[in-house]
Amino acid sequence: MKLRLISSVTTKFATGLLICMGLLGSSVYSAVLDEIVVTAQKREQSLQDVGISVTAFSGDQIRELGYTNTIDIAQQTPALNIIQFHPTLTTLVIRGISQNDFADHLEAPIATYVDETYVSAMGAAHVQMFDLERVEVLRGPQGTLFGRNATGGLIHYISRRPTEEFEGYGEFTYGSYNQTKWEGALGGPITQNLLGRFSFAGNFHDGVAENRIGPDLRESEAYALRGQLEFRATDNFTLNLKAHFSEDDSLGNAYTSTPIRGNEDGLGVRLGPDENAYGTCPGCDPNGFRDPDDDPFTGSYEHSGEFRRGIAGFTGKMTLDVGEATTLTLIADYLQMNKNYSEDTDGTPIDYHAH
Repeated sequence: MKLRLISSVTTKFATGLLICMGLLGSSVYSAVLDEIVVTAQKREQSLQDVGISVTAFSGDQIRELGYTNTIDIAQQTPALNIIQFHPTLTTLVIRGISQNDFADHLEAPIATYVDETYVSAMGAAHVQMFDLERVEVLRGPQGTLFGRNATGGLIHYISRRPTEEFEGYGEFTYGSYNQTKWEGALGGPITQNLLGRFSFAGNFHDGVAENRIGPDLRESEAYALRGQLEFRATDNFTLNLKAHFSEDDSLGNAYTSTPIRGNEDGLGVRLGPDENAYGTCPGCDPNGFRDPDDDPFTGSYEHSGEFRRGIAGFTGKMTLDVGEATTLTLIADYLQMNKNYSEDTDGTPIDYHAH
C-alpha cells in the first residue's frame, strides 16, 4: 500500500525518463519535456552540449522509479555496477574500474560527490536518497576537474535547493515486514533575501531473516534530515548553508550454515545428508550442528550482530559574480561518520566468541 501527497507551486526541472549521452552521440529513451541541465564540467550546461559520457536522472524521475537509496541508480545506468551485501560494504564499479578492498580508510577510484563536495569514506557510499534535484553519473577519467580518485568516473548527487515560492511534498509507503517509509520536504522564502528548505526521509521494517533462537536479523531503522539556507545578499553574491544528519540502526547479516569436508584435491565439498565425516551425526559439522531445513531466510544465530552508523556534516558555499563571464566560488565542507558493525558469520548457534 502506498499513499502519496505531493503539492508544488512551481516546477523548474522537467525531463524525460532517461538520457544517456556518450562520446559517439546520444540516445533518447523517452520523450524530453524540457532541456536537461547538468554540471558535469563544473558549470551549468545542456546535456546535449557535454562531450563526455553522462547519465542524468532528475529528482522527479527518481521518485517515479521508486529509488530510495544511492545504489538504486545502477539499475538504469550503463557501465555502472554497485556491489553490496550490506550498507557498510559498498563497492562502486564503472567500466570495470573499482576497488576490491572495502576497508573504510581506503578511497575508491570511483568518486562520490554530494553537492560539489567529495565523500571520502567508502562506508558512506550507501545512504538514503531523497529530495534531489538530479543525479549525474560520469563515466571515464574525471581527474582534470574533480581531482584524484576519479579514475573510472564519479557519481554526483545534487540536492534540491530552496525555491523562491513555497512548495513541498510528502510521501508514505507501507509494505511487507511492517515496513513504513516516508519522505518529504518543505521550502520557500523566509525573508526577502533569505530562502530555506527542510527535507526528511525514513525507512523502518522488521527483520527479514527469521532467527529460531533470538531476534530476527536484517531489521532496520534509518532516517535522514537535511536543512538548507540560501542568503541572497546582493544580485551578485549568494551564500548557501547546508546541514545534514542521518542514522542507520539494524541487526546484522544472516548466513546459512553449510557443512563441508575436504576432497582428494584438497577442496571443500558439501556434505551429503547421510554423510558423517566428523563422527558427530549425519550431515553435521564438527560441532554436531545441522541446519534442519534448506530455507535461506531461516537460521539459528547466537549473535545477532549490529550495524550502527551516524553521518553528520555541514557545507558552506559562497558564490560571487565578478564579471559577465566570471564567477568566484568558495566551498567549505565538514563530514563525520561513526560506525559500529558486527555479524555472526558461522550461521550456527555455537558461540565461537567464548572458545
